[in-house]
Amino acid sequence: MGPTRTTPEPVRLTAGMRHDLTRAVGRALAPSAVLPRAEDVEELTVRLRGYAMCLVPEIEDRVGGMERGTTERCEATSALDDARRALGAGPGVGLRSAFGHMQELGRVCHRLRCHLPLGRMNGSED
Repeated sequence: MGPTRTTPEPVRLTAGMRHDLTRAVGRALAPSAVLPRAEDVEELTVRLRGYAMCLVPEIEDRVGGMERGTTERCEATSALDDARRALGAGPGVGLRSAFGHMQELGRVCHRLRCHLPLGRMNGSED
């Protein structure tokens, strides 16, 4: 028996969405000596949250087809747990906490997309 679905059916990412996801993750995780503007943090957080919500059900489906006890399944399950935790959290009350939340969503999206079939990230289908 596979994991219980906690999200709606997966939404397939288009090539444009995959490109935007890559850029959004890069922006969220780029080193910076100063905090970005609050509006930029909010905009990127919304985008990353949307992508995480798209990726979670797709990875849940993949985990259901993986052999129990494998490293791949353990890593994907861990990424899903982190994603659910980040999606359940909020940005906090200040810019620093909102920035940290945005970065966490960036890390979550990066981990989740690593579990997509290889062809799903470079433009072809499974």
